Amino acid sequence: MIHELLLSVPSRGACAVTLVLAAALSPILADAAPPDAAEVTYQRERADCQAGRTQQDLKTCLREAVSARDAARKGLLTTESPQVLGDNARLRCQAQAEGPERLACERMAGGAGTVSGSVAGGGELHQLTTVVPPKRAATPAKPVVKPAASAASTPP
Repeated sequence: MIHELLLSVPSRGACAVTLVLAAALSPILADAAPPDAAEVTYQRERADCQAGRTQQDLKTCLREAVSARDAARKGLLTTESPQVLGDNARLRCQAQAEGPERLACERMAGGAGTVSGSVAGGGELHQLTTVVPPKRAATPAKPVVKPAASAASTPP
């Protein structure tokens, strides 16, 4: 009878048998499949949450890990190329007025300067030191000329 069901035109009974077999085999096949990258990342983040290696409370951390896994599976978590990230950083400098502030912003966006602190510690401080020459050149000092001593004023 099973042979006839498999070779005949699908009937309601054959579809039901197929669904039952698929449901019964799915846990077995799911265990055999390797975990996807999103699941591996999720398991690592979950372990970090439970070990207290994050800056969040446990409930928030676990919720964020699940959300990140779901977004990754939907293809919503992507990392832009360094070129795109650099272009975006330079575009943010357009908020500065044309001049030295914008130039300094663009230099820092390109990696110039120093960075101290950390995000986990409350923030990063980006610093760029620029030497600005004075607007007008300083006038050179006049040499001090001492009057020549006369022969009459010298002691004998």
